[in-house]
Order: sequence, then structure tokens, then C-alpha cells
Amino acid sequence: MNIINSPATGRKRVKLSLVVLIWLVLLLSTSLPACTEKGSTELISLKIVDLPYITYLPFYIAQEEGFFAEQGLNAEFVKFTSVTQALPLLIQGDLDVAAGSISAGLFNAIAQDMNIKIVASHAYIDAKEGSQALVAKKDLYDSGVLDTVAELKGKQIFMPCTACIDDFATEQILKTESLTLNDVVITKMSRPDIVTALGSGSIEVATLGALQIVQVKSLGCAEVLALFNDAIPGFHVSYVMFGPTLLEDNPDIGKKFMVAYLKGVRQRMEGKTERNLEIAEKYTGMDRDTLLSSPWTPQALDGRMNIENVLAFQDWAYDSGYIDKKIAEEQLIDTTFIDYANKVLE
Repeated sequence: MNIINSPATGRKRVKLSLVVLIWLVLLLSTSLPACTEKGSTELISLKIVDLPYITYLPFYIAQEEGFFAEQGLNAEFVKFTSVTQALPLLIQGDLDVAAGSISAGLFNAIAQDMNIKIVASHAYIDAKEGSQALVAKKDLYDSGVLDTVAELKGKQIFMPCTACIDDFATEQILKTESLTLNDVVITKMSRPDIVTALGSGSIEVATLGALQIVQVKSLGCAEVLALFNDAIPGFHVSYVMFGPTLLEDNPDIGKKFMVAYLKGVRQRMEGKTERNLEIAEKYTGMDRDTLLSSPWTPQALDGRMNIENVLAFQDWAYDSGYIDKKIAEEQLIDTTFIDYANKVLE
């Protein structure tokens, strides 16, 4: 008898093949969730405004130290020369996160029902260490022709923006000598151009940030006339802002971003450590000596904003005619994200 070729043996083979097939299907099906799970761990890209300031270091730290990755995020930094340039892209959803100095443009955008809000503090004026200032041409300062605030009357003051923290702080400084912005001439000029112009002696007075103050002092072309921290100590001057992609479409992603951002802030506030300097050099393009000699504007460890500062700026912008109407606090500010992040990091 040929057992191998018997019908019974054939049926056994068919049954065995079916068993093997079912086993293979089960094996593959149990592996599919793992594939899906692996796919779900792909990082979500967030487009974040990138400006050449040390205050952006928490973003860079969060990327380099894996804080974004821990939250399933990957930061894509988009370079701008000012946060004002970034606002239209934030409104349109082409940018997810913006951070920068407060300005009338933000209030005007929100007043037009554009869905952007302040969600966290970004930086504040150190009450002790001056990181922004009014400076005067050195030879005029040394000669006594222009070494007091009172002598600014009638002078042309160059600054990188108007309806922003620069002219807001300048007005507070002028008030100490019973002057207003109407007593001076404000002219816009980029910070790099201001440094060049002071170096050539073609301008007399300007507002500068920490890095530029170090530059003009090293060039020997300007002296500090008045520090912002004397006029507005502790004032929160810049903020993190979300647009519709995180406020409406993906608020959970916004919360995850905020956790990573706060971890970056906390490492940044450890100071000029070797690791922080290494990351700062990589992303800002500043050399080690410049980073060590420049003041690093402080940032709130909990990311909480000073709402009174926001409203005070709005009052000034309204009184100065930079905005047409005042906006309610709840339309300007959303603390949901920072509340969540602080709870997670407790």
C-alpha cells in the first residue's frame, strides 16, 4: 500500500496546511499592532519662530536634550528678523509657535479676531542686571553734552521697532525728566545697522539689547545713558504665542510643547554651564567670549506671565494711539498650557 499517496494522507496534509496558515496569520496579526505602535512614535514637527537672541535658548535646549522628542515632537526652526514678520504666518497656521517682544501689532491682530494668544512668559527685565538700554555716542557722553536723560529733548533716537517695548521703556525713562516721546524723534533702524552707525559716529542716541551693548562698548563708540531695568524692573517684555494650529486644532500638542519648553527654560536658567554654552554657540552663531560677556535675560522657571505687565503695555499702546481698542484679558491670554505643564513637572 502506498500510504504516502493515500487520500487520507492528502486530507491530513490539507488540514496541516490550514493549521500552519492560520498560525501564520495569527502570528502576523499579533505583529501588526507593534508596527502601528512604531508608526505612532514618529515625531510630530512643529514650526517655531527663530530669532538671533539668547532668549530662544530654551527651544534649542529642548531640541538638543531630547525634551521635544520625549513629548513626541520635533522642532523645525524658521528664521525671522522680527516676531512682527512671523505673526501673519502664525495666524495662517503656517507657523505653530512664535515668541518675541510684546508689540501693538499683537493687540491689533487679536482685535481683528485673529486666533492668536499669549500662552507663556518668554523673558523679563532683570531688576539688577541691565540687558537693554538707551545709549549715547561716546564723545558726546564723555564731554557732558549728552550724559543725562534731560538732554535727550529734541534728539533723534534710533530703535529697531516702534509701538514695542523699546519706545514703551524709553517713554518711562523720559518721564523721569518730565519728557514724553513727543519731545524726541523716533526713527526705526535694525540693531546691526545701529551698531554700525554708532561705530561710524553718524547717529547719537539709540536703544540696544544686551549683545549690542557689549559690541558698542568693545568698539568704544557708545556709553549707556539709561538702563531699561531702572525704569521697568522685572517687566515681562516678551512672550510665547500660539496660533490656531495649537489653540484649536491640536491643543494636546500645545500642552506637550509647553512641557518641553519649560524643561528647556529650567536648564537655561542654570546659567552659563558648559552644556548651555555649547548649545548656544551651535544655534546662535555667537562665539564663546561674546556669550560669556553678554548678560542673559532671565526667564521665568514656571513660564507664568505677568498679566499686569501685558495690560499696562496695552494701556500705553492705546493712550499712544497705536491700537484702536482695548482687548479683554481672556481674549489676549490663555494659561491652560502653562498650567498643564507646571502640573506635569511638579
